[in-house]
Amino acid sequence: MQSARAPLVTPATRSLHRFSADDHRCRIVAVLSPFELAHFFPDGLGEAASAHGLPEIILRPVPEKNTEPWAWGEFLEQERPDVLIGGWDMPGLPAPDEEGRGGCQAIPKQLWPGYVCFLTGTLRKKIPRCWIEQGLLVSNWGDSISRTVAESALMLILGALRCVAANQHNLHQDGGWKLPHRPEQSLFGRRVGFHGFGRVAQALTRLLQPFGVSLRTFAPGTPESAFFEYDVHTCATIEELFSSSDVLVELAPLNDHTQGIVGRELLELLPEGAVFVNTGRGQVVREAELLEVALARRLRVALDVFETEPLPADSPLRAHPEILLMPHQGGPTLDRCRDAGDFALRQVAAWLRGETPSAIITLPVWDMSS
Repeated sequence: MQSARAPLVTPATRSLHRFSADDHRCRIVAVLSPFELAHFFPDGLGEAASAHGLPEIILRPVPEKNTEPWAWGEFLEQERPDVLIGGWDMPGLPAPDEEGRGGCQAIPKQLWPGYVCFLTGTLRKKIPRCWIEQGLLVSNWGDSISRTVAESALMLILGALRCVAANQHNLHQDGGWKLPHRPEQSLFGRRVGFHGFGRVAQALTRLLQPFGVSLRTFAPGTPESAFFEYDVHTCATIEELFSSSDVLVELAPLNDHTQGIVGRELLELLPEGAVFVNTGRGQVVREAELLEVALARRLRVALDVFETEPLPADSPLRAHPEILLMPHQGGPTLDRCRDAGDFALRQVAAWLRGETPSAIITLPVWDMSS
């Protein structure tokens, strides 16, 4: 099945060895479903590779929503990929058992690819921690989706202010017309706060510019230069951020410090009637307390992420039609998955040139993933 090829370049030598774009010793293998192929590379995988000056990318198709385990050792022995491209439907690399046996140790390191370029975001279910710990180079879609997540956050802000969820329920389920007292509000001139100031928050600042809002953030560890570049006021404490924001957008990374950090104490600092949007990580927020405070202080809430996903059918959040809910779809719309596909191939081209790709999944990044 496999044609003759040049001697294997092992992971140890790959760290020093790179290929030119037309070097056919480089073997790039993509493990993709038809769905992924159609949306990440809508012009075709060959066209995409050629546009980035890459050698042929060998496609090994998998079923959509694939859950079948693979004999990864046999696959890697047969394919010998220098670069492996995967996504949502790629079978997960083997994980260790409860005694720590198996996992990455089950496959000789000389068979490992030099680089795994993951097309999508969170990959914990696809690449167990031991692979990263033992030196496998992996990247994900990085900030290629930041603008579309920011677009979704803007939609949630406007939807909450304009009472879209309540209006839709009133029109569709209750047979009503206008809500009493016209509760809709405008975004113009509001004080908008970001808990966290990464790429999504930075992209969102640009989308908010036409609304004449004032921006503030609490984001420990973020370089001061970022605040200056985006003209964002930095709050000395998280309490100051919550108490001074008409609109609070939750975008903090998930780690030991931020797990469950947003609860009653902070939420009660929001001005009455304020907007609370979460497009970051669901487990940063204590949902039960959010619901209690939202009802008591008439907060306008819009959520795209949750403590438990999928959102349980009996979640109390579902019982309140004025709360705007989305099913964790703040990432790229299908028509913009091509941005992540383009980003991925640029990273592969960089790796071939001997450069370090962007969006590398380090152990801290893996640990913060959901």
